Amino acid sequence: MPEQIFAASQSFYDSPRTVSAYSFHFVLQPAELAILDALRPRLAAMDMLDLGVGAGRTVPHFAHLAKSYVGSDFSGAMITACRKIFPKIAFEVADASDLAVFAEASFDFVLFSFNGIDCMQAGGRAKALAELHRLVRPGGMLAFSSHNLQFLPHSRSWRQHLASLHPKYCLDSGAKLLKFLLRTRSAVIAADRKTGLVRERHLGFDVPIFFVEPAHQIAVLEAQGWRDVRAFASKSGREVARGADLAELTDPWVYYFCRKPDGPGPSTA
Repeated sequence: MPEQIFAASQSFYDSPRTVSAYSFHFVLQPAELAILDALRPRLAAMDMLDLGVGAGRTVPHFAHLAKSYVGSDFSGAMITACRKIFPKIAFEVADASDLAVFAEASFDFVLFSFNGIDCMQAGGRAKALAELHRLVRPGGMLAFSSHNLQFLPHSRSWRQHLASLHPKYCLDSGAKLLKFLLRTRSAVIAADRKTGLVRERHLGFDVPIFFVEPAHQIAVLEAQGWRDVRAFASKSGREVARGADLAELTDPWVYYFCRKPDGPGPSTA
């Protein structure tokens, strides 16, 4: 994680104000509920890592279902909060781009929720994805969420963006977009228009956030060796088909759910 991005993100997540704000939310998002339903029959046989656990929002939903469960976050303040709320559960402080605290092939399922991977720029993000591939056993599963570049009006014309909003969610999407624009300090879209970096004002901090085009994120995962990559819309939890449906998705973020094959796959180097 580049030093300036790490410092900005860590200052935000270690802030008592942020920890307090995150300590009272224990509701799963629709996409997380869909993934939990898909995994429920298998979780009792799975060793699980809940990465980017924050103040423990996902803990009550997964910890009692998994064979074993560990929560981890790069914020020491968040982990301190988790240990106070859930004293009988194991938690570790670790940066997602360096998970040496965990041995190779330690987990059957890794969840990296609430866009935790977006606290990194491209280099740290690539290291994190390599670490996640290292930790998941053959046949195991990975789920994570990431901000959707297609949500940004900067990534396309205003006419294209407004036309792509689903009528059912148009009012809600418009309100979220306005709120986002009011918080945005800067937005830089990469030349290939597949990724972007936004600085957003939140709880008194300027927070750097990585955005990625969903089709590009799926391609990166498949190149790394993940299989059966599925995408879920954050607002409705519905699975989004590839092609036009995915290209028109304007939810603020997307959940990705994929499997590590049983046999050897492409190198993660």
